[in-house]
Amino acid sequence: PASLDSEPIQLWNIPLPGGNVGNPAINANGTVFINAHDKLLLAINPDGSMLWQAPLDEVPVGAPALDSNNRIFVSDVKGYVTAFDADGNRIWRVRASTGRGATSGPLVDAKGNIYLTIIDTVSALSPQGELLWRTSAADLYLEEPPRLSPDQSLIFLKNTVMQTDTG
Repeated sequence: PASLDSEPIQLWNIPLPGGNVGNPAINANGTVFINAHDKLLLAINPDGSMLWQAPLDEVPVGAPALDSNNRIFVSDVKGYVTAFDADGNRIWRVRASTGRGATSGPLVDAKGNIYLTIIDTVSALSPQGELLWRTSAADLYLEEPPRLSPDQSLIFLKNTVMQTDTG
């Protein structure tokens, strides 16, 4: 049991086209980025006003990821990753798989490299969207993003550990 000095209040509520996909990502300025089922990436100001909407080619998977350069990354059901700038302009879109769909949102390390789960595999992309490596990580269907070690030298997925530089 816990008691609060005040009751929580709802500050704003925005309907998302088709509903949300995954959790939101929030940058240092408080801008909220969230994927919507209707093939959209939305940016919402801290006051609840819509900043922008960017169209996606496919239904997104998981939460968007942010890097230190204010870019936003979204993975989709066809196995692509799309990068956007802070104003919602598309920078690039690349296939991270061999034709299989992504099953997690992306994860970005301090160098800007992007990692995501593709069914039973982890794919790594450079900050420019070039495929760095792809490594099998499990014998089953996984819907969870890979995780980084504190020093960011290792990636964990289920009971598999990979080096971030080589896979």
